[in-house]
Amino acid sequence: MTPFLWFIAGFLILSTVVLFILTFVPAYRAASVRMQARTVGLALPSGDSSILESNFAGRSRASSFGALLGTVLAVLGLVSGVIPTQDPPALGGVAETWLIIGGFYVGMGVGAAIRALTVRIPSPPGERYARPGAVDVRDYLAPIDRIGSRVAVAAGLLVMAIAGIAAFSAFGMTPANPAFSIGGLVVILGVVSLVVSEIATRRILDRSQPAASPEALAWDDAIRAITVREIVTAPMSLGVWGSLAIGISLTDSFSVGNQWPAGLIVVNVLVLIIAAGILGAATYSIASRPQQHYLRRLWPDVAAAGTTPVASTTASAGNSR
Repeated sequence: MTPFLWFIAGFLILSTVVLFILTFVPAYRAASVRMQARTVGLALPSGDSSILESNFAGRSRASSFGALLGTVLAVLGLVSGVIPTQDPPALGGVAETWLIIGGFYVGMGVGAAIRALTVRIPSPPGERYARPGAVDVRDYLAPIDRIGSRVAVAAGLLVMAIAGIAAFSAFGMTPANPAFSIGGLVVILGVVSLVVSEIATRRILDRSQPAASPEALAWDDAIRAITVREIVTAPMSLGVWGSLAIGISLTDSFSVGNQWPAGLIVVNVLVLIIAAGILGAATYSIASRPQQHYLRRLWPDVAAAGTTPVASTTASAGNSR
């Protein structure tokens, strides 16, 4: 590993350790809830917020520990030689960087999923609020997140298939096959993480939501939305990074001796399309505020008014029982 890779790995590891420690600091826990409230579009709980702070702290610990473990495993794989590092010179170590960061995101998603699936959900005493109908993934994930992760992984598989066809054909490519380089490994990891994220997301949303008030139910929706967005981040990122890594590798391979100019043009156009898609998706994501998608779907009156759910809004989002 190069000094730059060690710097990236060290920064990620240090960040996760610091975040894990901060979850035990009361001032940080309170500040974290305030920040999340602004992000998800809800006001702070009217009463004691200690339960909410504890919930967010537990989520942060699970996510940070998972991210730490994923980063360490990626580094160990590179250092031990288990993960090959014979990428074309054009990548200059970029694929290894994406693999380490990918390990970070995969670990974070796995940690968040395990926490969400194993945390005990106590039933509140007295009156409880629940929705008359079921919810699904579309209520918590904006299209840019829900569809974007699948499109990104599909793009990675497409570029990987092109690389495989070119490498085993008489197209004059160099011996290094980008389809089986680190870029290919990143794409495969994206496929696995996509399958896991689809299963985990549905199981999380199948869990009950015992809530003593509309406010509590809205915050539970917010936590669900945050969790499932964390989970789908990994396949989306890995699909994009793997596509770019393989695309750059193909460009480098076709450039050697200019043996297949048409192939070079095709790959360059494909890489530009992927890059344009990334820029467009990022711009749309910023403008559409996907963090509050759940609010617009499940609490439309609250989203329009910009207020915290109270008993009078229950009719639009749930029934008391």
